[in-house]
Amino acid sequence: MAERFWSPVKSIVVCGLVCLNVTGPAHADGEFAQMDISRETTGIVLSFVRSDWTADVSFAEYPEGWTQALSLRRALPLDMPFTFKVGPTVARSYDRSTASTDVEAGLRVSAERYQPTNFGSIYLLADVSSVDATAFGLAQVGLSNGFSIEVSSGRSDTYSETTVAVSQRVGDGPFAVRAGYRFDTDVAFIGFSINTF
Repeated sequence: MAERFWSPVKSIVVCGLVCLNVTGPAHADGEFAQMDISRETTGIVLSFVRSDWTADVSFAEYPEGWTQALSLRRALPLDMPFTFKVGPTVARSYDRSTASTDVEAGLRVSAERYQPTNFGSIYLLADVSSVDATAFGLAQVGLSNGFSIEVSSGRSDTYSETTVAVSQRVGDGPFAVRAGYRFDTDVAFIGFSINTF
């Protein structure tokens, strides 16, 4: 149990130190944290944005093992409707069947757009990484009452998943509870998120 959570804790510390060193004073644009739990899996995502820099940490545990990743991306100065970010990423995975750990480094590129609307907001994200040929896309619609629904799909050399989730913000703060369903693995999950953007 201790080993299960120690690795992501170390990554969180490293990510925090990276943010402090590359982004200057603590004038945070925002932070995002999300945790989802199902009967067989646990997923954690952390994202820190300072000016043009974004640092991300992710951790996923599943019956076959676990995977964690760390990336640092910078927004490109392009006059386009989407914000493009690019930077290095490194992932570490553990396979329980062989008791082996693998580390792979690569390049991560993303495009995202947040659009306020008269009913709330729309958020779109497309993300690709050379590590395990990963591709991920997400579309989220948020209402002014704090309710949101999202559809996402991810593919790589090691997994394939399509997910639908809903969330509800608690009060006027950054905390929200969420629940959803993963179609490829036929499993429901619950979780929470904290979003200060």
